[in-house]
Amino acid sequence: MIETVGFGQGPSFRQKYLGTWGFDNIHTMRTRHQHKLSAITLIAPIMAMVLLVGCASDPIPDAEIPEPASDSQQVITTADADTDSDTAEQDIQPVTDLTAELLYDVLLASIAAQRQQPDVALEALSRAVYVSRDKRLNATAIQLALRLKDYQKAIELARLMLADEPDNYRVILSLASAQIESEKIEDATDTLVQLGRDQKPGNEAVMQEIAALIARQEDGTRDELSRRFLEAAKEDHPSLVFTSALLAARLNQDEEFRKRLDQTLELNPAWEVAAILKLTNLADIEDAGSKMDTWAASFLRRFPDSEQFRVQYARLLIRNNKFDRALSELDIVMEQNPESKDAMFTSAVVNMDQKEFERAKILFTRYIEASNNGDQARLYLAEILIEEEHYDKASPLLRQIQSRQYYLDAQIALSGVIAQQNNIDAGLNYLRNIDVRGEEESVRLILEQDSLLRDFNQEDRSLELLTDALEERPEQPDLLYSRGLLAAQLNKIELIERDMRRLIEIQPENAHAYNALGYTLADQTERYDEALELISKALEYRPDDPFILDSMGWVHYRIGNNDKAIEYLERALELKQDAEIAAHLGEVLWITGKRSEAEKIWNQGMEWGPENAVLLKTIDKFLENQGDQQSALHQDNTLLHTRAIEFRVPLRASMFA
Repeated sequence: MIETVGFGQGPSFRQKYLGTWGFDNIHTMRTRHQHKLSAITLIAPIMAMVLLVGCASDPIPDAEIPEPASDSQQVITTADADTDSDTAEQDIQPVTDLTAELLYDVLLASIAAQRQQPDVALEALSRAVYVSRDKRLNATAIQLALRLKDYQKAIELARLMLADEPDNYRVILSLASAQIESEKIEDATDTLVQLGRDQKPGNEAVMQEIAALIARQEDGTRDELSRRFLEAAKEDHPSLVFTSALLAARLNQDEEFRKRLDQTLELNPAWEVAAILKLTNLADIEDAGSKMDTWAASFLRRFPDSEQFRVQYARLLIRNNKFDRALSELDIVMEQNPESKDAMFTSAVVNMDQKEFERAKILFTRYIEASNNGDQARLYLAEILIEEEHYDKASPLLRQIQSRQYYLDAQIALSGVIAQQNNIDAGLNYLRNIDVRGEEESVRLILEQDSLLRDFNQEDRSLELLTDALEERPEQPDLLYSRGLLAAQLNKIELIERDMRRLIEIQPENAHAYNALGYTLADQTERYDEALELISKALEYRPDDPFILDSMGWVHYRIGNNDKAIEYLERALELKQDAEIAAHLGEVLWITGKRSEAEKIWNQGMEWGPENAVLLKTIDKFLENQGDQQSALHQDNTLLHTRAIEFRVPLRASMFA
């Protein structure tokens, strides 16, 4: 089968890592004169200076929380972080009066930076820090010292800042970085061990950064530092043991990771993030579904109110296509906490994917009402309304979407609504006038025009559109692929062969191109040997792709290798419940005399895609003289002979593919 969704991937569930940090405290510096200068006024040029100084060493570690070593160690936190303005306001504290000497050193640092004299800038800035004890100045000075590889100065400045803020983990990490660069591995280990020991559940971001700092060192340093840290973390302290588990994960020491994670949960059985890590890790182990379920049942029996654990468990069930069980878990969350936006949104998407539109609409509406930014939910709700042909309700929802992340998708969907409410040309005109950024979005609009034309069965205009676009962009992969697919649909063998072979020249490992050409040759010609070679090549690059497996089954069927055909098609259907795969498998089963099995497969296919053209054509072909069987296969005969125009909203290729 040819996969028609292109090379991109649709969005998945929202996955956000643990929170970020920053030096957010801005202080007021008072002068002895008749005016006041804010610290930020003086610091701004200094911060610019740090960015201009191009040295190799790392500054104070990045604010972004690093990702775990693999998906199995990812912690998905879904609660939106809100800024506590009252707390931030309390952190604003006065600093030393702005003396002439202090003003001189700050301005000297700025001028030295502008003149590319970073050593002079650091010396002046350090003097200003010792006089003012200003945290923002000190943070900048530490960054500059690290960039200049003046690690002793960085250590001194970090210790000075820690005298005022002993719990500032950012400064502690900077201190450890300077100690590592100074080859004071024992001191660095002590610093990081103490930082890990001081953390509590809820501070997983800090623990992740400790692990990341150790793991990103060069081989020799990393090995010694990690050995020392892991050895020190054998004590019975849950936060330190948990940090060592994160480190083991980053070092790809899977067994050590699991052992230390279990130890963490023995020391603190209620630690939800640790429990989620174990859950996701079990889910990634082959044939460990029962172990995941056993662990989830055990944890939830002891801690039934663990909302994030239950939501994550539901997501893993969704990944395994266990939608009913996932919805049950999400319902429990919403019973315990009716305002749980994560459970609400996830359940809405599952219901949408399962065509339970009424339930999905209720949940999306509730989510939009409860969320500060519900644009993604608005887009999905509009997609349902479009599917139900409620264009008058979908249009205002799409027009409300303004966030850049979903704006283009909303505008594209709106063009389809306009086409349905007016005519195809009105929709195309709207598409052409959408503001885009860059070549990628420009190409996407061409592809969306192609899609809209095909939805209205105007393939000739679509071919003309793609041909004109390829004259301007003769080697654009997506355009070549799309025209090739259209050529296959129009039985233009020479054109699809030219486009796909050119695409293979441009992207030699593009499995979709090999598969599309191979399937077309198998389906529309007798060039079976070439088809088999092309599809085999596609399988080398994507051995578990259900569409390519379907193509392999189909070419074996065309050759006459029915047993092999059934083997490949059954494997494809296990991976993807798809109406066209069901059509192919049913046909081979029917031809080999297994007619009851064929009817069963076709029945399932009708549930997955009651309007799928290939499935309907296959059923008609084999059951046209089998009236009773046809009636038994599907009570609504109109579905077997009528195909409504499909309207595609481009955002969601598949949530659960």
